[in-house]
Amino acid sequence: MTNAIMNKWLVRLSLAFLAACATAAQATAQVASQGVRGGGPPTVTIIAVADLGNVGQQRRFKVSWTTQKPPLTTILKYGVSLEVKFTGGIDQNAVQKLDATATSTTFSFSGAPANARALEFKSSVNTTFTTVTEGSVATAREFNLNTDAVQGGVGSGGALPPDRPVVQIASATAISLSAFEIKWNVQAAPGINIERTGVSGLVTYEFKQAGVAPVTLQSQVSIAIGSQRQSRVVINNPPQRGGPFASRIKVTLDTAFNKLVERTIQTNKEGRL
Repeated sequence: MTNAIMNKWLVRLSLAFLAACATAAQATAQVASQGVRGGGPPTVTIIAVADLGNVGQQRRFKVSWTTQKPPLTTILKYGVSLEVKFTGGIDQNAVQKLDATATSTTFSFSGAPANARALEFKSSVNTTFTTVTEGSVATAREFNLNTDAVQGGVGSGGALPPDRPVVQIASATAISLSAFEIKWNVQAAPGINIERTGVSGLVTYEFKQAGVAPVTLQSQVSIAIGSQRQSRVVINNPPQRGGPFASRIKVTLDTAFNKLVERTIQTNKEGRL
């Protein structure tokens, strides 16, 4: 094998190794990001339904469960139901409401004879919890950069939507041939938190030199943290010849947010006693 062929293979192996490392790093970053956010429903498992036997005229049964939850999820309460079928065609059922610390509860039935045998059960645990859920809002607006006139404003008033923020792009200003200052406003109902905003611009360049067709270029996405309301977008390698100037820009904002929601999930278990 010649030195040239050997060098070519070494280059290919190096590129493959670097690509694999980049993919692994990206996957690790995604997992870490999901772990930090820490929202989602809990995992509730009914582990046992036990016949505790008779106590006087009552038949007693115990339902036990376990709960695992993400860090940003809070258990509010449980609702537990139990239905038991006895010999002789007798059915007994009851529901109990329990606080967030409960892991088991005991049901006492008085409608079944002492000699009736418990055959089957059906049990459910309804878990009410709060958790953080995520969403995003896309907003776009086009600006004429050839005028000094104020282009719009931000409206307000009326009830804010309970499930998403209202994002309004206020202005776009050309700082140079390649850089543009974008400003926006956000209004949100209580409980909605802005995480970040991705800002980008689609810029149209015209030319002072006659006969040169306009050119449209897309900027990279600039990331603004939740409290920011302005950012710059940059066009890499804008046109240089023919007397170029930015005539229009279409601004796009992708706003990521989170909010606290209350939900209920149900876990079921049935079997023989």
